[in-house]
Amino acid sequence: MGFLDIEMKTPKNENFINGNLGFGTEAYQRAPIDVNHKFGDDNAFRFNAMGHDANQPGRNVYSKRWGVAPSVAFGLNSPTTVTVSYYHLNLYDMPDFSVPFRSTGGMPINSNRSQFYGFNNRDFRYGQTDTGEVGVEHRFNDNLKLRNTTQFGRSTLDYVATNPQLLSATSNILGLQAKSGKYATNNITNQTELKGKATLLGMQHRWTGGVEFSHERSLYEGYLVTDSVGNNIRSNTPCGVPFNCTGINVWNPDNRWLGSILLNGDTGFLGAATHTQTNVASTYLFDSVKITDQWLFNAGANDLMNNSNLFSYQVGLVYKPIPTVSLYTSY
Repeated sequence: MGFLDIEMKTPKNENFINGNLGFGTEAYQRAPIDVNHKFGDDNAFRFNAMGHDANQPGRNVYSKRWGVAPSVAFGLNSPTTVTVSYYHLNLYDMPDFSVPFRSTGGMPINSNRSQFYGFNNRDFRYGQTDTGEVGVEHRFNDNLKLRNTTQFGRSTLDYVATNPQLLSATSNILGLQAKSGKYATNNITNQTELKGKATLLGMQHRWTGGVEFSHERSLYEGYLVTDSVGNNIRSNTPCGVPFNCTGINVWNPDNRWLGSILLNGDTGFLGAATHTQTNVASTYLFDSVKITDQWLFNAGANDLMNNSNLFSYQVGLVYKPIPTVSLYTSY
């Protein structure tokens, strides 16, 4: 998929360098690198980077992304470990809304696999994610550990895309609508979690409990996309205007875009820029009980507090007639 697996890319108490190059059909290129270097007795630094390019199979529609994930850990061999990490992912691709389905019969139109109905000189999609994290974990013993994690994040998405739609159920003419949006989300989360395992009444328990607090702020901004005579083409595409409509399998994605794009100009769709804010606090507890080698009992509860409280719970029973088969029921 071209993403970094940041959960597995934490520093290790060893030195290594891993990397590879990948090439394939549809302009596929991929180059990840993973470098880990220890310093001192129990500290380490790790750096991951990835570049990935590829086209959609059978369609000359590109997708590009790259990312980096540096991290440093202190106290890997001690009871307390502190890890500081950063994650960045950048995406740049051509949005492809494919082809519409007919309202009668529920089948897509008979279009060539290679036919792309967008504008190469107008459409775009940019995405970016940045996350910083500080984690502190203390191991009391082999059966009990406490972890606190604070995470700061920002994600953005910015796009203008062509959405081909049939003018009617029986028509073979497509209106080339323009869909768009610009989003930004900032968040901060703090989680404190206690994990343990113990034997009680002859049964083995593996339990996890914690509290989490989060604050999120979001901003939505829309584009007004108009054709060459000023029509808003989000959902209406007058075919008398050049390049608003096309027949099936005859569209040229290199046709020159003659309209205009204005940020926050579409007052009829969501209106002006929209700000939202969310604060959430939650507590949770989960326990997995090994009754016998064949029977396990799971129970969990979560209390989420926002504008109102939402309490939920789940219980489940697992039966393993043989080690490789599990039969599960839950409520």
